[in-house]
Amino acid sequence: YNLATLSFAEKQRERFEETSKYYLAFVDKYPESKYLRPAERLYENTQKDLAVVLSAEKAQKEAKVAAQAAAQATGKLSTPSSGNN
Repeated sequence: YNLATLSFAEKQRERFEETSKYYLAFVDKYPESKYLRPAERLYENTQKDLAVVLSAEKAQKEAKVAAQAAAQATGKLSTPSSGNN
């Protein structure tokens, strides 16, 4: 979990997902562990942080698409005027 939170943004999604997998494996293997409660808290934090990362990725993709659409619209509007010169 700590590695994921301190990672570059490009690696966070992968590392939070990996942390979730390790938690699920831990719970399956040691359902009566004395460390189950702390592991659950880490898992909950992991899910929250993963949701933030996924939301940021979605916003970034939407911004990129919007920028591309704006660039295309600008390019289409300026093309006819450049042909009249």
